[in-house]
Amino acid sequence: MSLAAGGTADGWLDSMTSTHVLPPVTATQPDRLAWPDLMRAACVYLIVVFHIELWVVETTGLPVVGDTSRWWDLAHGLMDRVRLPGLLLLSGMLVSRRLLTSGRTSVDMTSVRRALSSYYLYVVWLAVYWAVFALAVAVRPETTGYAHVFTAPSDALVQLVAPATTLWYLIALACYVIVMIVVVRLRVPAPLVIVLAAAVSVLATRWDLWSGERIGFHLVFFVVGVYLGPRAAGLARLSWWWVVPTAALWGVVTVVGTVADLTSPVFAVLARVGSIPFVLVLCVLASRLRPVARLGGFVGRRTLSVYVLHPLLLMPLWWWVTQDRADAVSLTSSPAGLALLLYGGGAVVVALALLLETGLRRARAGALFSMPAGILASRGQAADVVRR
Repeated sequence: MSLAAGGTADGWLDSMTSTHVLPPVTATQPDRLAWPDLMRAACVYLIVVFHIELWVVETTGLPVVGDTSRWWDLAHGLMDRVRLPGLLLLSGMLVSRRLLTSGRTSVDMTSVRRALSSYYLYVVWLAVYWAVFALAVAVRPETTGYAHVFTAPSDALVQLVAPATTLWYLIALACYVIVMIVVVRLRVPAPLVIVLAAAVSVLATRWDLWSGERIGFHLVFFVVGVYLGPRAAGLARLSWWWVVPTAALWGVVTVVGTVADLTSPVFAVLARVGSIPFVLVLCVLASRLRPVARLGGFVGRRTLSVYVLHPLLLMPLWWWVTQDRADAVSLTSSPAGLALLLYGGGAVVVALALLLETGLRRARAGALFSMPAGILASRGQAADVVRR
């Protein structure tokens, strides 16, 4: 049983629906898998928490008490292994159904439009970032010290092909889909595709271009997601005892990486591959609880807004830390205060992003979150696929 996208390509980034599956599969709708939504919600929340620590705490030099610092370093590493690899794994699962069926005999135009939709959103939000950053620097010049800030139009033009912000994720999705359209159409064996993608991920750590390194490194997780997609419904039936072997695998890569201080590109990929199954199993089991499934479904279907808005929403927090230094130091000097800033702050940012998305959609600014139907309606849309 495989995952299927929504009715149109424009909403694919926030759509994670399944075909009808045999019960019991979810705690919510019978035709929608609950665990991918929950895992997407968890991954995007970890991304926000990770960036609060990186941009607000670490780069500003806020002090963290000794014991808390050691534990946080471990948590920081674990989040880094799951947040983006997990999100890209799920994105690959989303497009797998079309790619692995009609994509084998023809160029699937739905997948092509998905790639175009992703790049469209990248361009739109690149323009939004440029406008917001320029305004912020004009009002508060110290904002130039904030993460990924750019104000020159020339910088924005360069970033049309070389991302220098967290928006690289959107352009990566477009690239990944195009790559998979080609390899599936050529009928390259799945094991070979995965091996080649893993090689690219390892080699990408040596690339000088920051965005190229990020896009190349995460390719293998998207590719694995594509081939794992047909097994999504089966994963929803995993028994609780799968926690044991996946937790053991996660523990091994964590202990080995920490004790031996492994930093090689190969271990970086293996550590993430070894960490994702544990999180996946936890999300599968947690999704069987109705309240958890509902919350995960609500956030998980709106991850795009959280992802693109959170860097802008964290800017006022960065201003507060750099301006009211004493209060910020007092907060992060205690474990409870640090946890409140990271995890409580992360929850607030997610909630604000969802509220802002709702307001923008009601203000008829839905083009910020999906490609307008008029753009998608092209000459090639009359046919579902293009035959040879």
